[in-house]
Amino acid sequence: MTKSTLLAIFGGFVVAIAITLNFYFDEVEEKTTDVQKTSPSSKTLPIEADLPTKGVTLNTEASPQQKVNKPSFDVVRVNPDGDTVIAGRAAPEAKVEIFDG
Repeated sequence: MTKSTLLAIFGGFVVAIAITLNFYFDEVEEKTTDVQKTSPSSKTLPIEADLPTKGVTLNTEASPQQKVNKPSFDVVRVNPDGDTVIAGRAAPEAKVEIFDG
């Protein structure tokens, strides 16, 4: 066998191992969480007079789930032939239409 044949066999072996390891480590484990069942607490809630009133601010911003994600474009490139590359962001599963003109 020549050096190039041995090198090709060794390279193929390394590639096969890399692909095998990729499939082995790429499997996603299901995340499970243990939920503890608790009985209703016998503790009572504090009366409003007991709550601190100084320095308390309410967060009036919408939660991240309630925010409306408007589509935005980060990169727009057009070459002289008219081929266009557009990169941007939109909400998942959103339908974004781009018109010419």
